[in-house]
Amino acid sequence: MIITYTDGTSDNLGKIGSDETKEPEHSYDDISIGSIVENGSEYRYLTVSLSNNNTESINIPTTMYTSEYGYLPVVMIFDNDFESTALKSVALPKHCAIIEENTFSKCPNLNEVYFEVTAGWKNSETGEEISESTIADPHKAADLLRQGVGLSHARIY
Repeated sequence: MIITYTDGTSDNLGKIGSDETKEPEHSYDDISIGSIVENGSEYRYLTVSLSNNNTESINIPTTMYTSEYGYLPVVMIFDNDFESTALKSVALPKHCAIIEENTFSKCPNLNEVYFEVTAGWKNSETGEEISESTIADPHKAADLLRQGVGLSHARIY
């Protein structure tokens, strides 16, 4: 399955329904399937929350396999999904377009957040643009998210 995005780029997610399954590197409390309708087409996506409060570093996968829909992109992190964890470092995939408020607000050890896409982010509450230099700097990005700021990006698919 190939997903083509509104900016013209694309990703090959492999064969849907194949026997190839990738196990996530971490166990998650919740893996939820959501959907969005854009230009008359319905797209499905995943959200994840962390179950191991002792995990210090996580690389959230770009896609995860579901038995019902095959590979789906991880695009959203809900508020409180990673709250009160021991996280020190987080890497967010390029599909991640929504980080709700307070997602990392109770993670005092979080000091590095790596965004694959650094331009085009906004404060989801105020609509204020967040500078690319802030998002590109893992320490500044971590400071921002520890403060409970929610972020949104126009690119979901």
